[in-house]
Amino acid sequence: MASRNRGTTSRLLTGRRPVAELTAVWGLTVALTLLFAHVTAIGPTVLAITRTHGVHAGDVAFTLGAFALAMLITRQLVRRRR
Repeated sequence: MASRNRGTTSRLLTGRRPVAELTAVWGLTVALTLLFAHVTAIGPTVLAITRTHGVHAGDVAFTLGAFALAMLITRQLVRRRR
């Protein structure tokens, strides 16, 4: 009798919990974006929030890249569920 638990792949990545997968992808994306914005100050200030805080060009570039990657992962997860 073949084992139902094939390999060591996490259940999170097998498509059995689509809501958990999407929540993890987008939660991690937002967390990393906020961490990057907090830790770095790359490039000129694009939007001044206060005299000492603002949104930098590096923050915008990282956010666009992170969200584009999260959208691609989301598309793959949704397609896999069909």
